[in-house]
Amino acid sequence: TSSHTAVATVSGTTVTIVAAGATNITASQTGNANYDAATDVSQALTVGQANQTITFGTLTSNCFGDAPFELTGTASSGLTPTYTSSHTAVATVFGTTLTILYAGATDITARQAGDANYSAANDVLQALTVSQADQTITFGPLTGKTFGDAPFELTGATSSGLTLTY
Repeated sequence: TSSHTAVATVSGTTVTIVAAGATNITASQTGNANYDAATDVSQALTVGQANQTITFGTLTSNCFGDAPFELTGTASSGLTPTYTSSHTAVATVFGTTLTILYAGATDITARQAGDANYSAANDVLQALTVSQADQTITFGPLTGKTFGDAPFELTGATSSGLTLTY
């Protein structure tokens, strides 16, 4: 029998580990017509936390203006990793969603702190480089002018919304 069935159970001669922790396994023999009952013998069983690892693949190339995307790391324990950005001016992480804020570089770290049954996993770091976005200029043809005409405004624009200089 097990003194703490939340840690281990016994069925016949088989012990099944249920969780990390400590229990005592007791062997009993009630005797029969020829033998008296034996004195119970108890042995301590300590079940340690299992190790876990994180799988978190290389991040793809990204550009300023790209849509938010999901981080897809996994822990061998089945527990959910958490994520952080080393440079939150470049990218932030909320839950598993990464949002690009600015061109630059940051490291995204996946971690899993463990629980009662699993020890903490080693952090996995992936570099994220966010390149500058392309932009275009729209600047229509100028109409012919004559010396002495009044000054006129130029009406070009950029796809980024940034101000043009002429």
